[in-house]
Amino acid sequence: MAMGDQKRILVVKGLLFKGLIYLGIVVSGIQILAGTGVRQLIDEISIAIPDRMEWIASLGSDLYFHRSFAIAVLVINGLLFYYNVKRNLRLREISWLIGIVVLEALSGIGMAYLGVPAFLQPIHLTLSFIMIALQLNLVQKVKIRA
Repeated sequence: MAMGDQKRILVVKGLLFKGLIYLGIVVSGIQILAGTGVRQLIDEISIAIPDRMEWIASLGSDLYFHRSFAIAVLVINGLLFYYNVKRNLRLREISWLIGIVVLEALSGIGMAYLGVPAFLQPIHLTLSFIMIALQLNLVQKVKIRA
């Protein structure tokens, strides 16, 4: 293994930080599942309603559920970012993670207000996979000590 390739393991005291990482993964997983449900509904609605600007209004409670979990994902990852800065942990993955989460939220907002433009859909999906990958990487990187 080359010198620059060494993996940095961070040992933190207490369960809060690692617990937030796990909570973020669970909430993100629910969010992604809800998003696939919204996407499936959009596919069905698009057949019945050709005007893209009306699709979002036709989603109902599925969209509100997805939006609510988006807020939870943003808050949890925001707390991880805050903890990272406050404790001077210097985990670059968390800076990347909060950036990805913000971009994902912006792409979701863009889809909601711009009539689900086709170019934003793969961006939104790709960002969600990057988010989960970063969260899973953090699980491997952060260890707990008593």
